[in-house]
Amino acid sequence: MSVVDRHVPQRTCIGCRVRCDQPSLIRLALVRTGHAHDTRIVVDMRRTTHGRGAWIHADAACVEHMLRKKSWMRAFRVSQGMDISELNTLRERITQTDTTLRYRNPHTATDNVVVDTSTGSG
Repeated sequence: MSVVDRHVPQRTCIGCRVRCDQPSLIRLALVRTGHAHDTRIVVDMRRTTHGRGAWIHADAACVEHMLRKKSWMRAFRVSQGMDISELNTLRERITQTDTTLRYRNPHTATDNVVVDTSTGSG
């Protein structure tokens, strides 16, 4: 009897550009709020928010690189600024290691933390 391996979707981190298993990444979503030009980026911990998505490791270096290089603009196919306050909150929570969920970090092969953003109001 052999164990059948289940397919695990692969996604690319927009911070470090490394492909890895989807469960080890946080999903970001571009959400339109009312008007066509009123958009913001939210952290989608449940991975159910409608809209264009991008993926990032819960790693301070990846989040810093994404914000510094503005790679979120390429990932979401936008050319103008928008509300990224939730990305800054994500950076702060990862830096402070506010833990609720764990994942395997492909950079260090150790357990890292993923933040719980469901308690914050956006």
